[in-house]
Amino acid sequence: MPTNLTPAIVQQLNNLPGFPPASTFTFGDYLNEIPKPRVLAAAALPLTGNDVGDVRFALAEGAFYYWDGAMWNVVGGGAPAPVDLADDYTFQEGFTGLDGTDAQTNRWFQDNGGTSGTNTTISGEQNHPGILRTSTGADTAGKMSLFQGFFPFEIMILGGALRYTWEAIMRPSGAPTVAQDYTAFMGLNNAQGSGAVTQSASFMIDRTLSATNWICETVQDNVPTRTVTGVAIANAFSRFKIDVNADATEVLFYIDSTLVATHTTNIPAGGTRFVSICHRILKSAGTTPAYLDADFIGCRFRRS
Repeated sequence: MPTNLTPAIVQQLNNLPGFPPASTFTFGDYLNEIPKPRVLAAAALPLTGNDVGDVRFALAEGAFYYWDGAMWNVVGGGAPAPVDLADDYTFQEGFTGLDGTDAQTNRWFQDNGGTSGTNTTISGEQNHPGILRTSTGADTAGKMSLFQGFFPFEIMILGGALRYTWEAIMRPSGAPTVAQDYTAFMGLNNAQGSGAVTQSASFMIDRTLSATNWICETVQDNVPTRTVTGVAIANAFSRFKIDVNADATEVLFYIDSTLVATHTTNIPAGGTRFVSICHRILKSAGTTPAYLDADFIGCRFRRS
């Protein structure tokens, strides 16, 4: 249990409505019991529409707050005691038995922008027992994204003295063509919805940049740096890795353990440049479904 979950904080959380008493709860357990969304900072806590006992988590302060009917108070009293997440935090998903219908219970979220895009489990294969297919569906403008909603991987700020590593085993449907065109992103980015990707450290597929090869991309405030790799897009599983150093001045991209790009510019670091574990695919021509198959996705951050 993190050191700031003092007995006073634990006791007060356990006494609030909706929190089952559990002295062995971890910080993440308590956080995921909160039914209402987190806020970026305590100043953004709403002053209306609250019920007595409501609990929210403020990211900037790294602290729980509760509503007493008139104002927000720090759980446990006194000044906020930020959670120290710097030691090591690891997330991994093998997608065994997970599809779009129960993704949210596993703290994954999805968005198809109202199109026919889907996230579905497909039959496992040798060495790939769990596979989740993120598909555009048979829709010329089909799209689908899958992104992590589990703290602290739902909102990450690079460059905060922590080294971030994202790794995945993924398989695309193949290289796009003029008749069956699509774009795809996967890695650390804000591609959750249908809008432009404005912050990113990702692998991508984009026929306008390369009709045949994987592209590595860093984007800060909608300004990109891109590298066309020498690795061809193929309908086969590969291992992808993105390594961001602690001060977010360098991003290394690997495919099947081979370094394919090093970026030192337009890295989304600091401020409100939030990224999360996310992949997205968007169709722009043809009705044959394009897809990304995920066998494994993992992310870790730690002190360098």
